[in-house]
Amino acid sequence: MANNHPSRINKIFVGLENACFYSAILAVTGIMVLITCDSFGRYILNSPIVGLTEFVEEYLMVATVFLGMSYTYKEGGHVRVEVFLRFIPKALHDMAKRILSIIIALLFGLIANQAWSLTERALKYDQVSAGAWAYPLAPAYFLVVLGSGLMCARLVYESLSLSSN
Repeated sequence: MANNHPSRINKIFVGLENACFYSAILAVTGIMVLITCDSFGRYILNSPIVGLTEFVEEYLMVATVFLGMSYTYKEGGHVRVEVFLRFIPKALHDMAKRILSIIIALLFGLIANQAWSLTERALKYDQVSAGAWAYPLAPAYFLVVLGSGLMCARLVYESLSLSSN
C-alpha cells in the first residue's frame, strides 16, 4: 500500500497541472476571441469594448503565463540553457541539474509567497481593478500563487526524481 501512495499523489498533481494547462489554453482562446471582437468593434463599428485591455492584462495574460508554466516545463517546452554543462564532468550533471532545480524552486516559492500576500491584501481591502470594470483583483493574484506553487512543486519533484536515478 505504501508504493501506491506516491503514485496517487503524482496522479492528483498531474491532474491539477493538466487542469491548469487547459485553463491557460482557454485564456489564450479568450484573448484571441475578445481582441478580435474588440478590433471589429473599434474599426468597423467605431465602438470598442471598454475596459477590455485591462481585463486581458490583469486576468487572461496572467492565467496564460502562470497556469501553463508547470505543464510546459514538464513537457520540456521552456528554453533551457545548458551551455555550462559542457564544463561540468558528466558524472556531476544530475547533481548540477538537481541544485539548479532547487534554486529555481526557491525562487518560485518566493514568487508564490509574495503573490499570496498580495492576494490576502486584495481580499482584505476588497481591491478592484482601476479600469472601466470594477472586478476584484484577488483571483488574478491567486492565479500567480497557483501557477508559481505548481512550478515550485514540479521542480522539487524533478530534483527528487534526479536523485533517485
